[in-house]
Amino acid sequence: MWVSAATVWEIATKVRIGKLPEAVEVAARLPEILSEQVFTPLATRVEHARQAGCCSMRIVILSTEC
Repeated sequence: MWVSAATVWEIATKVRIGKLPEAVEVAARLPEILSEQVFTPLATRVEHARQAGCCSMRIVILSTEC
């Protein structure tokens, strides 16, 4: 299973701002939990983030243009 750093960031942010108070312990242990559950970090690059941010709801991106 792949996991993005953005997912971890989102969980930690939601815990910090109080939208996910039940996950405080999970957020604190995320790196350990992901390792135990054999998650593989997704190597997200700047270009991936740009494409995701500017392209609306496309599943497959075949071009570098938005």
